[in-house]
Amino acid sequence: MTSLEILDLHGNEIGGTIPEMIGNNRLDFLALQNNKLTGTIPQNISLLNDLQHLDLSRNDLSGTIPTEIGKLKFLRYLFLGSNDYQEQQQTIPTEIWSLTSLQELSLKSSKLIGTISSDIINLKDLVLLDLDGNQLQGTIPNEIGSTTTTTTPALVNLAHVLLNRNELTGTIPSSFSNLKSLELLLLDHNKLTGTANPICDFHKLRYFVSDCEPSSSSTTAAEISCSCCDLCCNDFNQTCNIYDWNVNLDPIWEYGYERKIFTFTQDVIQQGGGDGDDGGGGNGDGGGDKKNNNPDRRN
Repeated sequence: MTSLEILDLHGNEIGGTIPEMIGNNRLDFLALQNNKLTGTIPQNISLLNDLQHLDLSRNDLSGTIPTEIGKLKFLRYLFLGSNDYQEQQQTIPTEIWSLTSLQELSLKSSKLIGTISSDIINLKDLVLLDLDGNQLQGTIPNEIGSTTTTTTPALVNLAHVLLNRNELTGTIPSSFSNLKSLELLLLDHNKLTGTANPICDFHKLRYFVSDCEPSSSSTTAAEISCSCCDLCCNDFNQTCNIYDWNVNLDPIWEYGYERKIFTFTQDVIQQGGGDGDDGGGGNGDGGGDKKNNNPDRRN
């Protein structure tokens, strides 16, 4: 089967390991998410020179994210999160920041430590950045919203940013005010302080969560001052915005396996780019209702 181009086995009960021979194919679409796969990600996956879509998320994979991923120069969709990576934590492989064709990057719940590199500015086509549920530290890079000209941000298409449930510090970068495509922003359960004023001027932002709720057991003010947040959390309320926010991982085959509609595991955000259905809807748990604190479970 060396001429195989599309392998989509997601959402089954498949166990065992990913075979080493996977690198002997001509795959450009590999979707194995939401199974029971174990073992490590084979290093020779880097031999899939034409690969554009790689989704191994929501399995029981162990080990680490291999640096060889950085050799897949045509990748547009990369989902490796929600696995059982080893307790010896790792940083985000620097090679990922060289994948300049990436449109969607999800490494959620991957036991990642370290910082978010300023090299993220290289991912100029990025639409989705999902790093929630790790132990990332340091500040949010100002480069995410920095401009390449006087008016155009480098990440001009960035629409969905999930950085919640980390250990990020500092303030919300003022450069975020340049991200005119931004629709979903989750910053809650970090150690960010200051004001969300750079965000509150967005005319397209549809759902925004931060630590803007004062603690009921303390006289300390909220960590973030926010006049436009749809949901306010604080570090003492661990059930606030606890849901997975899994993006729909089923691009529609009729459109060449490109995602035409964004759906998450709730109906808060939908971003359409074409006609037709969303290709199967969201997966996993839902998030909070817009403008209140009550969860809305789709499934």
